[in-house]
Amino acid sequence: MMLFARVVTYVIFATIPLFANAGQREDVGYTKLQDRLGDNTPTGKGINVSAYEPEFIDYSGSTSPKGWMPFSNSKNLNHINTIEMYQGQSLATKSGNTSSHANTVSKFMFGKEQGVSQELESVSFHFLDHFIQYLLYPRTHYQATYPVYPYTVFENQVNNFSATSSFSPNNKNFLRRFDWATAREDVVNIVSSGNNQYTNASAVFSSSLNGIYVGITSLWHSRYSTEYHYSRQNRPDIVAPNVNTSRGTGTITGITAVLMETAKNDELSELGVSEAGSLILNAERSETMKAILMAGADRTTFNTRNNGVPREIDGTQKKDEDGQDLPSYTANIDNYRSNPKHQTSNGLDTRYGAGQANVETSYDILMGKEQASLEDDGEQTVSLMGFDYDDTFGLGVKNQIANSTATYVLPTLEVDSDIAITLAWNADVASYNGIFSAVAVYDLDLWLFQIIDNEEALIASSTSNSANTENIWAELEAEGNYFFRVNTTKNLIALVWDYAIAWNVTEKHSMQNLNMKAASVPIPSSILLFVSALSMFFLKKHR
Repeated sequence: MMLFARVVTYVIFATIPLFANAGQREDVGYTKLQDRLGDNTPTGKGINVSAYEPEFIDYSGSTSPKGWMPFSNSKNLNHINTIEMYQGQSLATKSGNTSSHANTVSKFMFGKEQGVSQELESVSFHFLDHFIQYLLYPRTHYQATYPVYPYTVFENQVNNFSATSSFSPNNKNFLRRFDWATAREDVVNIVSSGNNQYTNASAVFSSSLNGIYVGITSLWHSRYSTEYHYSRQNRPDIVAPNVNTSRGTGTITGITAVLMETAKNDELSELGVSEAGSLILNAERSETMKAILMAGADRTTFNTRNNGVPREIDGTQKKDEDGQDLPSYTANIDNYRSNPKHQTSNGLDTRYGAGQANVETSYDILMGKEQASLEDDGEQTVSLMGFDYDDTFGLGVKNQIANSTATYVLPTLEVDSDIAITLAWNADVASYNGIFSAVAVYDLDLWLFQIIDNEEALIASSTSNSANTENIWAELEAEGNYFFRVNTTKNLIALVWDYAIAWNVTEKHSMQNLNMKAASVPIPSSILLFVSALSMFFLKKHR
């Protein structure tokens, strides 16, 4: 197997002391979900996760063997089966070589004290270099060359990439293979942005277009992905209330596992087939999970615990005049998109992305079920929380027929409300005979209209030319009639592509209630609409 020269840029803050973290589950909405659902609360049960870690470097000068596993005998982590992977194969006996970085990430992913996903089936820990050399590179080569090649790049649907790296000059090649495999196998890859707001994110794999790019609420994260792969992108997609991005990526991975458990309910969405030929529910798809996480994020937060430390430009913790570390603090979002300089062209905040993850709201969006657009024979109105996946959207090619517009009509609102909408789709990576030659991000747009005197009035839009999400966060008036629409009219070439969209309407006053969203229950415009919204299950048309 060929080896690749690399410049390691792993950013690890595992030595930062833990704060009082009992409030982590509360700050991401999980405690509220538990209060509501009790024993029926999803816990990640039955879900397998993979984590891709650097080989831990012991800076103390120790010559002990290095590893990429958490401390498997830790009482905080021993309730989950963890597996050490070596060159793509699980070790019959764990090597015993552990990593404090993997240990810390695990605490925030599934640890008894801080983790959200308390009942994962297992977590497999790979050495990042092994993943690239023995899985990513060769398997994508064979898949692109021989379409019947049976092996996949990712063994699990949810994957954690808390470590970042650079393999120059192979970054472009690896990124293209990574995003191609992500879309082909329809897996959810959670990637760390890196821990310096003054630099672009590392190439591998923070600059992935098809992954979910995680920052932190205290804002000490990279604000841009690199240009190795495509164009320079404003990021993150979402933030977590953690002291660094490794822990934040672990937190979002745990949340995603909980949502993935919920998504496996076949009453919530239609069954389809991934490009790799495996059966998959539309709620489980990579684009759907990204849209649901982002549409469910909090644009205003009231966190309960310390989640940030003051930092110097180089990332070190600031000290007082006596040389002592300055105290930690509680970071919150209280000015989302309030300044034009913080507004991205695709409707996000340059600092916070879609906002801070809220598992309760994203769960409720999932439970709203898949709901087709009018153009795909959907109902006349959708409920006030829900999602859709359209597998054939665009201008059409050859004999394929696709709708280039998708319309979703909301029921009449009873109260002033806020709406959050995220449209997400994967970048298209061209491959031929094992060569990954180009990346295309098709240009989809998102529009929000109000019907006033039988006329369409544009309320908000998201029309970026380069991003692969579009987002709207807007105010809606009581008694107003609204609809939102997706179109592809700016594309100059014929195409058939897929997208996912998720939406969340909340009562206007709910943003004042210390993170307590009234949006957990849809807002009916009448008893009839309320009953139909709860029972509605949309069957998308087959083409």
